[in-house]
Amino acid sequence: VLVYMTIEGLTHWTLFDNLTPEERILTPQHGHLPEFVMGLMAFWDIPTGLLTPSLCDLPMMMHHFAMLATAAVAHGILSGSKPVLSYTAPFFFGIIEISSIPLLVVDLFHPKHRAWHVYLTKDAAPNVLTRLNDACRVMFAILFLTFRTILFPYVTFFKVLPDLRVVTKLTLEERNDVPNLPLYLMGFLNGFFSFLRMYWGYVVFRHVLKAFTPKTAKVPKV
Repeated sequence: VLVYMTIEGLTHWTLFDNLTPEERILTPQHGHLPEFVMGLMAFWDIPTGLLTPSLCDLPMMMHHFAMLATAAVAHGILSGSKPVLSYTAPFFFGIIEISSIPLLVVDLFHPKHRAWHVYLTKDAAPNVLTRLNDACRVMFAILFLTFRTILFPYVTFFKVLPDLRVVTKLTLEERNDVPNLPLYLMGFLNGFFSFLRMYWGYVVFRHVLKAFTPKTAKVPKV
């Protein structure tokens, strides 16, 4: 699923374009990814998280519900079925998922999944799995810091929010009767996710520093 979302994002989105803010915010483009994420959250991530003790983590469940709300608003639930921000949907719902692919391997062998963790650490697993897990840790850190900690806030604060500011100043007729509520809500949710990504990026960066810091030395605060 994550590979599919990543490929769809890379196929349908570019950082540079010649579109106007109104076209980027209001013109329906690549609309199936919000629908896809709505279904994924409503019928898989949220039910699975609620029914599986090791996955029922409060911050992650809040993230899933916020993702469901974001996808629903992008799909047009508050704007008369008129999609909003569908131009950047391939980035927010697609491209950034590239960092989640190696995370799946790392998370599988996390101590919270005791059976898998014991299998990997008690010499029962083949060496190739240990090397795969180590490689995925490095890949995850690089991809997360690049796409979620740097690019995600950049697109939000230098693309989406300026575009939303322009569009909210238009009359209802000029923006195809799309009300203010979904536009303001999308701005809030983008900002919320950006700060969340930067916080998680800080946590990941701390782990990277810890991994490369000699055990006798303290990890510097950043």
